[in-house]
Order: sequence, then C-alpha cells, then structure tokens
Amino acid sequence: MKRGNNMSFLMLTLTFLLLVLLLSFFCKIRIRKSKKISKDNMNIEVALKNFKSTFASQKDKKILIKELDLVESFNKFPFKSDFKEIKIKYKNESLIQNLENTQNSFYDYWASKEFDFFIIFENLSKNNFVIFSTKNLLLIYKDFLGQTFNLYKSTFILEVLPAVIFKQEKREYKKIKPENLNEFIDSQFIKFSQELNKIIKMIEIELRVKSKESKIDYQITEENLKLIEAYKILQVLPTDSDDKIRKAYLRLAKMYHPDKNKNVNAKEKMAQINDAYDIVVKERNKN
Repeated sequence: MKRGNNMSFLMLTLTFLLLVLLLSFFCKIRIRKSKKISKDNMNIEVALKNFKSTFASQKDKKILIKELDLVESFNKFPFKSDFKEIKIKYKNESLIQNLENTQNSFYDYWASKEFDFFIIFENLSKNNFVIFSTKNLLLIYKDFLGQTFNLYKSTFILEVLPAVIFKQEKREYKKIKPENLNEFIDSQFIKFSQELNKIIKMIEIELRVKSKESKIDYQITEENLKLIEAYKILQVLPTDSDDKIRKAYLRLAKMYHPDKNKNVNAKEKMAQINDAYDIVVKERNKN
C-alpha cells in the first residue's frame, strides 16, 4: 500500500514538472513572438524611413512640362516641389505662393489617403486576418506611391501647374479663357481625389480577397469606421501611445479653441476634436 502511495506521489510530481516545463515552453514562445513582432514593427519603421528618403530622389522625379518649356524636380516626398526652375523663369512671388498653396491642397488630400492606407493594414493585422512582413508592406506601399505619383503627374504637374501660370499671365490654356481656368483647376483636383479613392479601394479589395482566401470574412463595422475617423481627426495612428494621443488632442484643442481661434468654423472643429478624443479614450479604456 505504501509502495502504491509512493508511485502515486511520483506520478503527481512528474505530471507537475511536465506542466511546469510546458508552461515555461509556451511562455518562451510567446515572449519570442512578442519580441519578433516588436522587432518587425521597428524594422517596418526603419524600412519606411529609408524608403521615403530614396523614393523622391529617383530620376523619374524630374518632369518635362512642355507647355512651360522646362524640366522641374519633384523630389520632396512624396511628390512635392520647391519650384526651383519655375522661380528662375517666372520671377513672381505671388505666382509661386499660389503654386505652393495649390500643391499643398493636393498633398493634404493625399496624406489623408495615405493614413487610410495604413489603417487598412492596422485593422487586418490587429485582427490577425492577414500577417504582413516588412517586405510585403513595402512592396504594396511602393505600388501605392507609384500609382499616386503617376496620377499626380497627369493632373497637377502636367495640367494644373501650367494652367495656374497661364491664368497668372492672363493667357488661354488649351483654348480655355483665363477667367475660366479656376474651374479647370478644380476639375483636375476632383479627378485626382476620385482616382486616388479608387486606388485605395482597390488595395482594400485585394486585401479582403486575401482574407477570404484564408476563410476569414473581413468587415469594417460602423463602430470601427467611427474609431478610424476619430484617429484621423486627432491626426494620430492606432499604434500611438496614450500619451502621444493626449498631447495631440491638447495641441489641436489649443489651436481650435474658440477663445483663441476666431474662425467661424473653430467651434464646430473643436466639437469634432472633443468627440474624437472621447471615442478613442473610451475604446482604449474598454480594451
């Protein structure tokens, strides 16, 4: 009987040791996985930074604008220019300011779509629908940049840029009278916006197809859409820390508070910022 008790005790001890070893093993795997994800995220940040620094300096960023008979460089990421050649040929400060303002309008819209691009990856990765390596992310991002630069070239560089200059000189551009050139410029911006939306939509569709191939149905709920919009209003990413988001909120609140900002839309903008911050904080506290 005593021998039986000893055997039972030995079996329990061995079982306990086995459980401890298994637990230790899985913990190590989890730690390694966590470190790998952290390292991969860091690699992505470094890779994106390096990629952005080289993308704009490529040779194809020097564009011949036939209507102006000059070659201009667009080597400020992702496609902006300091209009060096135009400044030499057209010594007009108000013209350059007009070009810079118009260029910034195109860039601001592109930046909002770039945010959407990374949000798509964030949602898919967060929910484990698709796992993206640094290499795959860069390949898709490079394709996104290539498509948007070609779109920017066909609208802003080759159409809007000469149209703005011709309007300044009170000359017809493509048989369009100077007083009607604003409508033409607006139409090019609308074209840029619509086509850019299509590019982002196609990327999302392709990624959804990948998720369905993995037998996972990827859907964006109304709640997720509100959360995504909230992050966009605060000009932060879901991966940012609570402290960074709080600082972004305080910066925007200081900028748009009606007591300091007398713009007629300041009150409405401040309300959007407050609502956005409430949504983000509520979601983070829930998780």
